[in-house]
Amino acid sequence: MTELKDVADEFIDLGELMFPKDKSKCKHIASIDNTFIPIKEGNKLIGCFSKCYCGELIKHECPCAIGAIETDYDVLVDGEPYSYWVFPCDLKENEKFVRGLEKWELTKQ
Repeated sequence: MTELKDVADEFIDLGELMFPKDKSKCKHIASIDNTFIPIKEGNKLIGCFSKCYCGELIKHECPCAIGAIETDYDVLVDGEPYSYWVFPCDLKENEKFVRGLEKWELTKQ
């Protein structure tokens, strides 16, 4: 069977990019820990600190380019709970930290 990496001009292993074996080469784009500390300016969420896959506490500005894994145990796919990527501030468990704060918005330019 032909795989995409065999025919693509460039292949980037996302698994290695997000979860490198050598953690010193981490790009800090995957937060798999529940550590989340919001950074506010007045009543607006402007960023957060979250713990990266590599174990470091990283400061991010909104909108960030990192993802956290949310799991919905009410939705099953092949008998397993459904997991998907969200921004750390959108995790259900972090709602209490951002409740009442104005969040960043994507705007058309």
